[in-house]
Amino acid sequence: MSYRVIPHERRLREALNHNDRRPLLGSNSSRSTSPIPPTSNYHSINISDERGQSFYSPVPSMEGSDAEETNIQPVRNIRSDSTISQSMLGTPTSVIEDYNDDEYGKQADEIIERIWGIYQDNNCWIPESKSSDGLDVIAAKNFPKWGKIFRLTSTITGSREDLVEILFERQEDMSKWNPTVNDCRILEVINNDLYVSYQLINEQAQGIIAKRDFVNLSIRRYIDGIAILAGQACNYPPMPAKDNCVRGENGPTAYIVEKIDDTTCKFTWLLNVDLKGWLPQYLINSSLASAQLTLIESLRNYLSKTVDITSSFSSSTGDLTT
Repeated sequence: MSYRVIPHERRLREALNHNDRRPLLGSNSSRSTSPIPPTSNYHSINISDERGQSFYSPVPSMEGSDAEETNIQPVRNIRSDSTISQSMLGTPTSVIEDYNDDEYGKQADEIIERIWGIYQDNNCWIPESKSSDGLDVIAAKNFPKWGKIFRLTSTITGSREDLVEILFERQEDMSKWNPTVNDCRILEVINNDLYVSYQLINEQAQGIIAKRDFVNLSIRRYIDGIAILAGQACNYPPMPAKDNCVRGENGPTAYIVEKIDDTTCKFTWLLNVDLKGWLPQYLINSSLASAQLTLIESLRNYLSKTVDITSSFSSSTGDLTT
């Protein structure tokens, strides 16, 4: 937990208790009814208390400074039993200390069992937010061990295979199409369906919520033809917490993709996260709901562009062969 970030957010919460909350929340987007705007172009804003002091979430260090660590490439190990291509992973392999694969496997089994139980639980979910067209709906439910879990449900145009590839195998590209994600890396490939991954999230709520990063065990499983792309925080010593952002922790979290037909899927996102720090719960709830709506909109746009490019390429190839 960053010694620089947490005091700022604590003072910010004190300031919030003495000021009108409405100016802190940006205007709604056309897609979302959440009070936090779903965009990555956040800027820190100041809130003055009665003493005239201003509080900010800290801005990232300047590139090249001693404190900036986000661009340092962590070591990565690809296990010998993996068929993941080197070109897909994108960075050279490095040899690191060998961790216990059995322990990762047991943890993965427990996560999938937990996620599947939550997914099948349809009782007492409370509506939280929805997109302006009403197609993307977010509900939440409190679980005794994990606290609040957000559930986004939607229908998305795209094949199950394409969605699984984008969200799991090509997760390192997520920062290119999802504005809430600053960086995403596969730290270690344990096998084709089990990775250790890293994700850095941009500032949220107009800079009130500072950057967070996460280290997760990422798992791919299929149950009754339903793809489960799950993740949960794990201990990974080669990627310790940085001093320029707060290390958050994911509880049971998963993208769940269920095929409706060849071009349409039911998409569910279960999200449980501890952002750490001293933040008002209403602000956390709004930010997480906004992040979910932003992802589904961005994923639709990315799929649409990918399909258009593929179609154009196929047409050009057909013209040449003709």
